[in-house]
Amino acid sequence: MKKLSVKIEDKVKEKIREKIEKAGFEIEYVEFVKEGENNIFRVVLDKPNFTVDVDDCERISRLIEDDVDSLISKEYILEVS
Repeated sequence: MKKLSVKIEDKVKEKIREKIEKAGFEIEYVEFVKEGENNIFRVVLDKPNFTVDVDDCERISRLIEDDVDSLISKEYILEVS
C-alpha cells in the first residue's frame, strides 16, 4: 500500500491554524516557494471586517515561528502578510 505524501504547507497549516484563529485571524493561504536563492514560507492572513497591519503580521510571525521551525529542516524565510 502506497503512503500518501502530505505537503509541508499542509502540515504547517494544520499545526499553526489554532493559534492563528485564537488570535482572531484566518489563514487565507500558505505556500513554500523558492525565490532566487531563498526558500520562503509565506503565510497570508485575513481578518474578517478588519485590515491586517504590520503589527499584526509581526505578532503572528512571533507566535508561529517555533511551530514552523519544528517542521521545516532547511533554511527558509518566514513571511507573514
